[in-house]
Amino acid sequence: MTHNKLSPDQEYQLLFDVIINGKKERLVEQYYNLIQYFVRKKLISIKGIIEKDQDIELINEVFIKLFEKDCDRLKKFKPELGDLSGWIIIITIRTVIDIMKKQDIPFNFGADEEYTYEDPSDYHGQAENEMDKTKVLSLAKKHLSPRVYNVLKLSFDGYSISEISEKLNEKTSNCSILKWRAINDLKKLIQKK
Repeated sequence: MTHNKLSPDQEYQLLFDVIINGKKERLVEQYYNLIQYFVRKKLISIKGIIEKDQDIELINEVFIKLFEKDCDRLKKFKPELGDLSGWIIIITIRTVIDIMKKQDIPFNFGADEEYTYEDPSDYHGQAENEMDKTKVLSLAKKHLSPRVYNVLKLSFDGYSISEISEKLNEKTSNCSILKWRAINDLKKLIQKK
């Protein structure tokens, strides 16, 4: 099973085959390695290790999330916001985080925690964009306010806007705006360099 980047037309055809024709095995064949990669990566960043068969259980949970309720999460994919692999990565990371939270696994948000940043929309086998997340966060810390930086950091850690809102005791709408501002400011800073 390999992950070859699909064109928008190929993504549309794949979604049509999965949602309308029930050919779920096509999605599994196309995205198994991608999901496995991000499940393992998130597990290691949360726990530091992967216990026997834990990654397989989580991969299965991701596919359950993708296919449950008549493929509801796949139906929510919006091509204008990115590619299908990016959407699947978001679902994968959120699934792992949700399951780890239910198991009361402590999350470490220390400044010395190591991150790697892959832009999900550019994922191709290994991520094409190899910019290190620590560099992005370091740049953000230097140029953004602490409030904006905290929202961005939690977002990079895979938390949803509502979870960030709860953690930082901020309104959800404020967190959305802060995240948008952080991303736009960082884009401008990176383009200048």
